[in-house]
Amino acid sequence: MQTSLDNRTPYQKAGGILKLRCPNCGKAKVFHKTKFPFHTPLMKDACEACGYRFDKEPGYYRGAIAFSYALALIEGLLTFFFARQLIFGITTSSLVFMAIAAVLFCAMWNFKLARVIWLNLFP
Repeated sequence: MQTSLDNRTPYQKAGGILKLRCPNCGKAKVFHKTKFPFHTPLMKDACEACGYRFDKEPGYYRGAIAFSYALALIEGLLTFFFARQLIFGITTSSLVFMAIAAVLFCAMWNFKLARVIWLNLFP
């Protein structure tokens, strides 16, 4: 039952990515709800709305690692440079610790977002 609904606009597709929704229909979430914010995310096997399979062959999500790394790099650099501009007199080591903290804080979000981006690029 894997039919493609390509009638969504690019803005709707981008919104679906940011909301971690199915790349096919954009209705159901890709990940199960977790009780704790830093709990390991679990993907659903298939979309509840359209039946699109998220569970691909072994190694399918290896490419998502590059997206996760890129997101972490961007977040760390933005944190470093914004903090340097906004907090006067801060040391470089404090800036580095702030950047590392931002990357660690966003790690689970990056993991989820990278997988949904990968699903959208390579269905």
